[in-house]
Amino acid sequence: MICIQETKLNTLSNQKCYRLWGDNNIDWMHKEAEGGAGGILTMWHKNIFVYERHIISKGFLAIIGQHKEKNVPIIVVNVYSSCHLKEKLGMWDEIVTIRHLEVCKTWCILGNFNAVRKKEERRGVNIDGSNKKEISKFNKFIEKTEMFDIPLVDWKYTWYIPNGSAKSRIDRILTSFEWLEQWPGCKQHILDRQVSDHCAIVLRTSKVDWGPKPFRSLEVWNSEKGFSEFVKEQWNNDIVGGNGMVAVKEKFKRLNQDKDLE
Repeated sequence: MICIQETKLNTLSNQKCYRLWGDNNIDWMHKEAEGGAGGILTMWHKNIFVYERHIISKGFLAIIGQHKEKNVPIIVVNVYSSCHLKEKLGMWDEIVTIRHLEVCKTWCILGNFNAVRKKEERRGVNIDGSNKKEISKFNKFIEKTEMFDIPLVDWKYTWYIPNGSAKSRIDRILTSFEWLEQWPGCKQHILDRQVSDHCAIVLRTSKVDWGPKPFRSLEVWNSEKGFSEFVKEQWNNDIVGGNGMVAVKEKFKRLNQDKDLE
């Protein structure tokens, strides 16, 4: 699936989208630009994804359908956020509401959020009180949607002004736990800048052979605040009788159940 923000186009055609993809066996959905800005385009290959419905609102376009190979429903939300905090908060609240209402939990939210998660993700830009509030609200949005900010590869920033004196990481890809179960090892790869002041980001996944282990954990859990403490506490508090190997196996089993309850 290809997601493009800031298309600056009010009209699109099949021919234009076919040229962008390089294949005519695709479909697409476009949120028109408002006042020459804010256009959003999402395209997908018909052999991979079956479109069912969509949600268009101010600042985002959500595509809902079925992934053919995995045979699972998925939702991909293409975001192009306003620069104004009030409008960002409204968009984030709306996405949180949709996230909780939808039965499908295999989600990917990506695009230009026009916000960072910490002050180190901006360079050459002063962080004032409003920026700190925005950082806090953005992190709260990610927490409420129960999404993971998956590992970043290649570069630290996604937006640069022409002379490079200011840069930031305002574009990113967020995925749900259910998405990571289907596609483990996901990483965000930042590509070189071409025609835009934003870098393109590619979501890539690697297949992981977990083998016959009785317990498994996604690597991304290790980056979650409090995860190590949770594991230690549950492990130490769970008393299991029997010989060593049986006890270890049973504790892994119970730990996995405890994780699902959190």
